[in-house]
Order: sequence, then structure tokens, then C-alpha cells
Amino acid sequence: MKKLVLVPQRVSSNYLQAIIGTKLLLPLILGLGLFLSFDSSAQIIGDYRSLGAGTDWNTAANWEQCAVNGVWPGVASATYPGQIVAVAGTTVTLRDTHTRIIDAAVPNPLVNLMVGEGASGVLSVGVNAAGSGLNLTCTGTVTVSTGGTLN
Repeated sequence: MKKLVLVPQRVSSNYLQAIIGTKLLLPLILGLGLFLSFDSSAQIIGDYRSLGAGTDWNTAANWEQCAVNGVWPGVASATYPGQIVAVAGTTVTLRDTHTRIIDAAVPNPLVNLMVGEGASGVLSVGVNAAGSGLNLTCTGTVTVSTGGTLN
């Protein structure tokens, strides 16, 4: 019985051009890069995004939370962002046309925060009922998108 041994060889770009065709190589590479960039930005379990017209940050019904990677449930969350300890790498997104006002303490830090999705979105951090200033702590990145407002 003969044994077949395959030895990997380096594939040159000239070889790829001959197989794929010169005119198709660049669009193929660009298309693959575009596909990979979209894949890396999908929501992950623990992400929150604003839901509906309510303005109170501390109301769970004003948020939805991702429970399956890549899928938003479309229903209100059981918690609001910062009510429970955030999962590493998660993001809270305040969607375009939505406004949220923090007028009570948020007990736990967020990881990443994005205000707006490129057109609008308003986040106001105010004072509590006693008149004391409030804080919102983020341990990662805070992004205010074009058209977004952070007060």
C-alpha cells in the first residue's frame, strides 16, 4: 500500500490571479473585508439598547437586552443598564430619536456607551430628588455619534 503525503506549498498572488482572474481578485478581497467588518460589530449577550419613547433611564421597560448573540428580542428587558453588573465587552446604545434621563443613581458601571446611531439620540445626566448631582460610570468607551447629545 502506498502512502500519499501532501506537502503544503505557498500560493502566490500570480497563481490566485490565474485561477480567479485579475479583474475579480480586488473585489473579492474588498468584499471579504467588508463581510468581516460587519460580523465583528454584532450585538452580544448583555448588550442593551433603548426601546420606545419612555425617557427614564432607570425603567427596565425602556430597554431591551440581547440574550442571544446577534438577536434583539424586541421586548422590554427585565433590568435597565447598570442595574446589574455589566458583562465584559458589552455596549449600551441609545438609539436615534430616543432620549433617556438619569435622575436616580445607577448602581453599577457600564462597559461601553454609544449615544445615538448617527442621526440623533439624547442622554441627560441630571440630579436626584435631593438635588445632588449624579454620575454614570463607564469602564470602556463612550461614543457620542453624529447628531447625538450628552448632557
